[in-house]
Amino acid sequence: MIFKRLIKLVNREFQKFLAARRWYLKSLPIQMDAGKKKEFIKKGFFPSSSLFFDFETYGFDQYLSDRDYKKLYPLNHPSISALIDNKGYLPLLFQSHPQWLPDFSAYFKNEELIFSRGLDNTPLKASEFYKKATEKYGKLIVKPTSDGGGRSIFSVNADTPEQKIAEIFSREVILSNCMENESFLKDIYPNTLNTTRVVFFKSSSRKNTILMIGQRFGTSASKEVDNISSGGIGYSINIKSGTLFKPYSFQIPSHSTQFDQHPDTGAQLRGYQFPDWKSKLEEIQKIVDYLDFVDYAGLDLAFTTNGIKIVEINSHPESIFTQLNSPALQNKEFKKFLIKKGYKPTQW
Repeated sequence: MIFKRLIKLVNREFQKFLAARRWYLKSLPIQMDAGKKKEFIKKGFFPSSSLFFDFETYGFDQYLSDRDYKKLYPLNHPSISALIDNKGYLPLLFQSHPQWLPDFSAYFKNEELIFSRGLDNTPLKASEFYKKATEKYGKLIVKPTSDGGGRSIFSVNADTPEQKIAEIFSREVILSNCMENESFLKDIYPNTLNTTRVVFFKSSSRKNTILMIGQRFGTSASKEVDNISSGGIGYSINIKSGTLFKPYSFQIPSHSTQFDQHPDTGAQLRGYQFPDWKSKLEEIQKIVDYLDFVDYAGLDLAFTTNGIKIVEINSHPESIFTQLNSPALQNKEFKKFLIKKGYKPTQW
């Protein structure tokens, strides 16, 4: 028995070792000269990062490489990372600021209701709870508590088959009401909630500082979500002006202007100006300041018809979107933060 456990342990650690050594396999499949591809991997970058990073202008040293960023996990205390990555804890983290939360949310684990808000006289049985929630809010969004990339997110309503509902409640899930974007985002793409990514870090003055802001849009390919890995489109935002600056998609562009407009609606994306950006940025900063116990995170927000709402928090958001506008290491404060966290650039 002990020998079998030892074998399993060794095998598990070996698989972790292989995953670490083969980090580059997560690169998008692109056509590239084999020698060039090896050069990117040697320097710690996915070959596909060449589609998004301006190595010609900035070189390699100014960018935080994909390999080094992976090694830095976690950039928060492990307990903080676990706390903010679990979507079920979001209502508890922001209970003093309910205006930033969806009107309704519920955290279920193996048919047991752990927490809920937005439903009076909450029934304890999952089936009763579900019926009451759909009567009040109509369509609901279901998502796992910790999975990322938009995977396993879908909508349900009063007509959803009972068998599917039973399967949902047998897992660890979050239910929330459907939210609707403000018209300026809904007019660009109306079929998903288009969310805003905010990456921030703790500066040397101990103030949470915004590193980047980006906007995501759903597409017909991404179905009910706007996640880039599921087929959505991302755009970096110029923080000073509030304009959409540079596109990001897992679909390899066939020409440089392919994503200047939304592929389904034709709405202009590149250069689009967010209305009343100054007040929006101030509201974002208030949320970032509130999270003073977090050293680093990617915050997903939604500008809705009912104000700005927090969708989720990621303790280690992917780095390509973060560096779309400019290399992360050009930000001296962020570089100081990384060094304090143990950052040592991999020597080529």
